[in-house]
Amino acid sequence: RFNNFLASIISREGRQANVVNLGISGNQVTRSFLGQKPLDRFDRDVMSLSSLSHVIFLEGINDIGLPGLLSTMGIDTPEISVNQIISEHRKIIAKIKENGLIAVGGTLPPSGGFTAPSYVEESSDAKRQMINNWIRTRAGYDHVIDFDAILRDPNQIEQIQPKLTADGLHPNTKGYKRMANAAYSVLSPHL
Repeated sequence: RFNNFLASIISREGRQANVVNLGISGNQVTRSFLGQKPLDRFDRDVMSLSSLSHVIFLEGINDIGLPGLLSTMGIDTPEISVNQIISEHRKIIAKIKENGLIAVGGTLPPSGGFTAPSYVEESSDAKRQMINNWIRTRAGYDHVIDFDAILRDPNQIEQIQPKLTADGLHPNTKGYKRMANAAYSVLSPHL
């Protein structure tokens, strides 16, 4: 995971900081389906940590892809709109800042190389692009790590570069190292 590589970089650079991963596989920002959604678990998971200064928030690709995937499995799941995803991001940003923490947003990496149809559809990538544009330009995060830009294939921007992914959705070791380097370059002036 990029968190482990980020912790290694921080240590190698002689800085003092811990990196904690509170991500849940398959988690969504809008719904508590595979684990509680981030806002519902924020106080328990995030605010229970001492000496916390930054929160990196990378969430939303499963809100785009999971409803369609579940529907193909016979589980009727309503589509989640861009506005619903952005609304939850706004709530998370507010929660981070009201607790005196630095809000760091991560753009959503491409998912167009994944085998699940709802992650590869043109409409899914259009949603991802809208959310990323909002994160980059109007989100209100204190800092942004552009994971999309460092992972995407320049020839097929809806996909992660093949050398950086395990399955078209999740980065592999090379991809996670690239994410960690990008995160460190954004965070290092503020650590």
